[in-house]
Amino acid sequence: MSANESEAYMKAQLKVDPLTHIINEAVHVKIQKLLADTEAEDVIPVVHAKILNRNDIYNRQCSNCKNFIGVRMTTELPYCPYCGARMDGKNE
Repeated sequence: MSANESEAYMKAQLKVDPLTHIINEAVHVKIQKLLADTEAEDVIPVVHAKILNRNDIYNRQCSNCKNFIGVRMTTELPYCPYCGARMDGKNE
């Protein structure tokens, strides 16, 4: 919520009766607590791949996107720098 929206909300709250204000505050606190206690979920599907070795160490390829990957990248990165597939040896 931006500062202007927050200020407008507070001005609107001053115009309502005290009971409505108390209820709104209680609901607001409850919602904030629920949001804080909720864990984020991984909503992007994970793509798995493996490194395909083609005859020599300089000719490594991602099994998902078929792009060639440098040797240093294959030993240091747990994912393909081109398609983002997780290099965990699975090919789903």
